[in-house]
Amino acid sequence: LMFFSYVADSMQDAFIAVVCTELYKGGLPVPDSVAVALPMSAQLLMMAVASAFSGGITQKLGPKKTLVLGMLTELSGFVLCFSLNSYTGLFIGKLLIGTGMGLIYVCCNTVASMARSTEKAGEAYAGVSAGTLSGITIGAGLASILLAMGGYRLIYATGIGIVGFGLFIALFSGNPSCKKKNAEDGEEHRIGFAKFMFNRRVLPFFLLLLLPFMMSLSYREYFFPIFASENGFDEVSVGRIYLLCGMVVIYIGPVLSAKLLEKLGAYKSVLLAAAGMLCAMGMFIIYPSVPTVIGSIVVLSLVISFAYTVQYTHFGQLPECDAFGEGSAMSVYSVFESVGQTVGPVAYGVILTFGYRNGITIAAAVLLGLWLLYALIGTGMQKAKTK
Repeated sequence: LMFFSYVADSMQDAFIAVVCTELYKGGLPVPDSVAVALPMSAQLLMMAVASAFSGGITQKLGPKKTLVLGMLTELSGFVLCFSLNSYTGLFIGKLLIGTGMGLIYVCCNTVASMARSTEKAGEAYAGVSAGTLSGITIGAGLASILLAMGGYRLIYATGIGIVGFGLFIALFSGNPSCKKKNAEDGEEHRIGFAKFMFNRRVLPFFLLLLLPFMMSLSYREYFFPIFASENGFDEVSVGRIYLLCGMVVIYIGPVLSAKLLEKLGAYKSVLLAAAGMLCAMGMFIIYPSVPTVIGSIVVLSLVISFAYTVQYTHFGQLPECDAFGEGSAMSVYSVFESVGQTVGPVAYGVILTFGYRNGITIAAAVLLGLWLLYALIGTGMQKAKTK
C-alpha cells in the first residue's frame, strides 16, 4: 500500500509546480511565487496533521480500517484534482491526498513498530522503506511516459487507477495485529513530552538540523521544476531527471549509508549530509545555469540517499528517546519532518522573490549558520551517554 500511495503521489512531482503556475489567476494577498507553492504545502501540512493523529486512529480502528480510510481519502483527492481544472480544485484535492498519505504512512510504521522482536521490526521497516523509495522512483519514471502521451490530467486519471487498486487490496487483505507493547517491550515512558522536547540534545536536533534540512529539500521539489521550465525543459524531461535521481537514491543509498555509519558514525555522517546539501546549492550560486542546476540535483539526491538513514540513527541514539519511548519519539520526529516539508515550498516561494541566485544564496547562508551552531552544540551531544 505504501508503494501504490507513493507511486501515485510521485507522478505529480514533475509538473505540479508548473501546473499551479498555469492555473493560478491571482486573487490571494500573497506574491504569485508563494501562491504557486500553497497547494504543495497544503498537502504536506495535512500529512503532518494526519500523522499526529494516525497512531491513535490505528489503535482505535485497527490497521485495516485505517488503511482503507487513508486510501479512500487519497483516492478522493485524485478524483477532485482530475475533475476540477482549477487552482481551487487542485488545492482541495492536494489537501485530501496529504491527509490520506499521512494516515497510510503512520499506520504502516505503527504496525512495523509493534513487531514482537527486533529482527521482525527491522524487516517490517525495511519493507515500508522499500515501498516508499521504489514508489517514488517508479512514479517519476511513469510520469515522464504519461506526460509524453497526454497532459497532467492523464497523470491524475492514472493515479485514480493506482490508488483504487490499492484500496481494493486494503479492503480484501487481512487485519494485522497492532497491540501496544508493554513496559517489558521497552515502551515505558519515564519522561514526559515537555521534558523530552526541551532537552538540550533533542530541541537543537529538531530546530537546527532536521527542520532546516527538510525545508531545504524544496530546492529539488519546488525550485528545480520552475527553473527548468523557464529554461526550456518540459515536464517529460524533468520527470526523467527525477527518475535518474530516484535510481541514485535506491541503488547507492543503502550501501553508502552502511559505509558511512561504519566509518564515520552517525553524528559525523549527519554533518556530512548537511555539508553535501550546501555544496549542491553552492554549485548553482557559483554558476547559475541549467547544467549546474541538474548537477546540483544529482548531488542532492546522493545526499538524500544516506541523509534519512543517518539522521534516524543519530536521533535514535539519544538517551532521551529511550526515556520517552522510541515509538513516541519517532512519532514526534515524523511530525517535524512533515512540518519542514510543508513550510519549505512557501519559504522558497518567498526567498525566490529576490531572484533565483539571490534567493538560493540567502537560503544557503541561513542553513550554514544553523548547521554551524548545531555542530558546536553537537560536541556536547557526542560526549553524552548513548544507548
